[in-house]
Amino acid sequence: MLIHARADVELPDKDTGMTPLFWTTHREAHVQCARLLLEASADVKSVSKTLGLTPLASAACWGHVDMARLFVQAMQGTGTSMTGTAIFAAANKGHVEIVRLLLELQTDKDSSIQLALLALFCASCHNRVEVVRLILGLLDEEALEQIFCERAFFVSETGHVEILHLLLETKTTVHVGAREAALLNACLHDQLEVLQSLLPGPGRPSLANHVVLAGQICASGRGSVEIVRTLWSSLEEQEAVWTVSPRAAVLIYAAHQNHILVMEWLRSTVFQLVNYGFGEFFEFVGDARA
Repeated sequence: MLIHARADVELPDKDTGMTPLFWTTHREAHVQCARLLLEASADVKSVSKTLGLTPLASAACWGHVDMARLFVQAMQGTGTSMTGTAIFAAANKGHVEIVRLLLELQTDKDSSIQLALLALFCASCHNRVEVVRLILGLLDEEALEQIFCERAFFVSETGHVEILHLLLETKTTVHVGAREAALLNACLHDQLEVLQSLLPGPGRPSLANHVVLAGQICASGRGSVEIVRTLWSSLEEQEAVWTVSPRAAVLIYAAHQNHILVMEWLRSTVFQLVNYGFGEFFEFVGDARA
């Protein structure tokens, strides 16, 4: 045996500052070596000076399930679980089994919920669909209510459509304001697929017309022709809703941002605008395209 004293197992590498226990977690999972080091009193709670990770967090980052289980068992009775960074790392990389393991080991309900929400936040940021699916299945209705609005708003910006679908499927009732906010955010960030997921359809109620108008104004400012067109077609009573002021708002905002394609589409679709004094706008568009 090379181990003669506790100082040996805690001796850091000169180049990386990583102890032998950390090296067992790196890339390949050397579980038996890690077990021997722990039996020789290697500190399972140590933090790498270069990586800022515990051995558990390092194993979680690499996706080593058996090694993560070994470290969790070694920390039992030490007065700390140190699972926050580990579950964040596992969710970030999409290691579902490690996230499941760390959550199952929680005995306190509040701590379990907070860890689950932390993992959900990280997984939804990085589009880790399976991790999100796991966590949504573990959360109760109260916890889902706590996170739904914020997460739906966030993924509507990032364009993670499948995660948005999971959020919508999990909630039996979606707060109208949350859906509207997510829709407007999708329009602002040119996320057409997200928008289509939020529009009225099977199991999804109709949207207030003023919300559709606001979305069109947002999209016209970005020059998002497809979003303007999609919202336009979703209006249930198109002519009853579009008075002079809303028509003008969309057109003027597109003109202000110099989005000619949006203006051209408006010209081809809403020919009645000419009757409200916008003929000069359309002449300008024609001259600009020529």
